[in-house]
Amino acid sequence: MHLWHGSVVTPGAMMASSIEYTSSNEKLIAGLWGGASFNGQYKEFSYYTTYHFTRNFDISLISHNNYSNSEEVNIFSYDKHTSPNFVDIVFQYTVSDQLPLKLCWSTILFGNGGDFKVNKDNTDTNSYSNYVELSYTFFSEKETSLKLFAGGAFSFVTEKNVLQQ
Repeated sequence: MHLWHGSVVTPGAMMASSIEYTSSNEKLIAGLWGGASFNGQYKEFSYYTTYHFTRNFDISLISHNNYSNSEEVNIFSYDKHTSPNFVDIVFQYTVSDQLPLKLCWSTILFGNGGDFKVNKDNTDTNSYSNYVELSYTFFSEKETSLKLFAGGAFSFVTEKNVLQQ
């Protein structure tokens, strides 16, 4: 199963891989991420960049490109009516190593064929969906960790958000 912001992206078994470039000062990361379900119903290719301003604060810009229900693949199309692509900006802040409490705030900037509300006059209004998550790491050792998190999606602009497709 693959989850994104607490929502099920694909319920079946899937595989994902990524490749990243990290600058020599380790402040900038650029990467590609791809995933697909074994049954062929889920397909995604995303690219992203992250900048670490401090050890505890970073900002990411992510282009999510989920082609599960699309015949045409264009990773640079962000037409909200026809493309499954969207870009979000993510802010992450961790209190400290001693207090591993993390706040994550993500806002969809543009794209995605569902992150808008159709008005009565047939125009549409972007929702600029937000996802906020608070997490706490109880245990972390090498490649194993145990975290508890709570999160939710909302929009300041419309009553619809990206998780309400």
